[in-house]
Amino acid sequence: MRKQSFMVKQKRGKRRLHRGGAEARSVGRSDEGRGQACGKMSEVMVDLARPCLDRLGPNPPSAVVAMGYQLCGLIWNVTRLRSMEIREAEFARVLRDVVAKAPDGTERELQQFAVGVYHRALELYPDDSRHVVDVAIENRAAGRFQVTVVSLEGGA
Repeated sequence: MRKQSFMVKQKRGKRRLHRGGAEARSVGRSDEGRGQACGKMSEVMVDLARPCLDRLGPNPPSAVVAMGYQLCGLIWNVTRLRSMEIREAEFARVLRDVVAKAPDGTERELQQFAVGVYHRALELYPDDSRHVVDVAIENRAAGRFQVTVVSLEGGA
């Protein structure tokens, strides 16, 4: 594993290869005592990012994929905020800050990616209270990426 922390790290089940070249693996205590209904957090991140990352083609640059998944984790945490007013204000701030740092010519695509992930997270996982602590991407051969997510159960 990448980092040692206070969390117990464990592999659950077999790793599966997902469409779009991302292999998902999730570690942390967030899955303990949970049913499989919510799925592993790494699978959730892959699912949220897939529509936009699939448009990058068969062998996307690993830096772009890593940035996409990191942004996906950040947006996921914003969507877990309970107050709609605070959530929308934080999402607007994230959009403003991230788009301002986008490489020239990619601002529109990055904004579309962020808005898509935001709406998919709220629509597909409205009751999932986990928070993303870290998202790591390991570049595999032929445009394949392993996504590892550290998450914690959120407050009630």
